[in-house]
Amino acid sequence: MWSEGIFGQIKEDNHYDKLRRRGISGVKLEILLVCIGHNLRRYHTRKLEFQKNNKVN
Repeated sequence: MWSEGIFGQIKEDNHYDKLRRRGISGVKLEILLVCIGHNLRRYHTRKLEFQKNNKVN
C-alpha cells in the first residue's frame, strides 16, 4: 500500500489539515497519535464487517 494514500485518507476522512504542535518532539507525537487513531479506526471497522459477515442466524 502506498503511504500517500494513507495520508490522503487521514486528511480527507478525518478532516485533518495541519499540525497543531510545534517542535520536533511535538510533531512526532502528534503524527504518532494520528496514525494510532487511524489504525484503531481501520481495525474496528474491519472487525465489525467480519462479525456482520459471519453472523449466524
